[in-house]
Amino acid sequence: MYEWSNEKGWFQRGETFIEYFDWFGVSVSLNSSGDTVAIGGNRGGDNNQGFVPVYEWDGLASKWNLTGEIQEGGADKRQFGLSVSSSADALTLAARAPADHGGGIGVARVYKWS
Repeated sequence: MYEWSNEKGWFQRGETFIEYFDWFGVSVSLNSSGDTVAIGGNRGGDNNQGFVPVYEWDGLASKWNLTGEIQEGGADKRQFGLSVSSSADALTLAARAPADHGGGIGVARVYKWS
């Protein structure tokens, strides 16, 4: 994640997010203040089902903390997390899977943080 500063220009905010072998980062969505991010990994989990971890910025520790993760399960090669979108306040998240039931039938789901 990068942040703009008039003094520094673009600079990295926290650590680099790294996950291997799961197309982690295929989709990314920030809330309006830039302190919550949802990242799709549509080939992650068992049998490429996909997942969407959600991170929140901790300014005191200068790091991103994992606050939750959506793993839907379901059909193999589902690719959940191919697209993600967060609301401005980060309390609502939408994510889609293009092949929900293994037969090319897609699905979009909306989640509310509680």
